[in-house]
Amino acid sequence: SLPLGAIVGLLCAPVRPKLVACFMAFGSGAIVYAVATNLYGETICRLQAAIDNEHGRKPELVSAHLRDLLCESLMGILGAVMYLFLNSWLEQQGQQEQPGQQAAAAAPAVAA
Repeated sequence: SLPLGAIVGLLCAPVRPKLVACFMAFGSGAIVYAVATNLYGETICRLQAAIDNEHGRKPELVSAHLRDLLCESLMGILGAVMYLFLNSWLEQQGQQEQPGQQAAAAAPAVAA
């Protein structure tokens, strides 16, 4: 798919930065979804196997897998909140730096 994407990119050049950002966001979301599905799916399968055990339910295994699932869920939520906070903070930092950079870029043009 990489060579195909490169060919499409060359044929469609120039590409607007907003369109590139949309594709990057989609790709990032797809990767996060795949990893989360893999992690949570494995834990849920282990939990289901502990509940449906042929030799009877093992409460210690069920509670251990429930604890694992709860920990994964809480860390996922914490990661999402931390991402939102850091994204907002970085956006504010970028907005604070832009006026200074514009003034610095305009100063040499005025002096010349």
